[in-house]
Amino acid sequence: MILDIIDKLYSKSRWLFENRKIVFLLSVALFSGQVGKTLAQCTPTSATLCASGDDNTTIWVGGTEIGYFPYAGAPGTDGAGNPTCLSVPVSLLTTSTVCLAVETQNTNPLTNFSSW
Repeated sequence: MILDIIDKLYSKSRWLFENRKIVFLLSVALFSGQVGKTLAQCTPTSATLCASGDDNTTIWVGGTEIGYFPYAGAPGTDGAGNPTCLSVPVSLLTTSTVCLAVETQNTNPLTNFSSW
């Protein structure tokens, strides 16, 4: 009796091993429809983006300029380590992919940095 059970378990695991590619493809096909539903569950109600740059920084979200500021948080200045924070309009965050662009222009070639 125990040998019969072991034989049945072995034959099932052997079938899974021999057909693992088919089992994988079937699993992907069954669960791929759920991925879109999982990713689409966030509706932002507010957003803030903080940045610091030397010398002048401009930020765009989804192709729309949301802010420009000069010399924010540069090392060795009064604002060092204190980034400028901007409110991001949630109307710019309605698609599943949002492009963020940050440009920092170095007008005085001593130090250049940009972080956000």
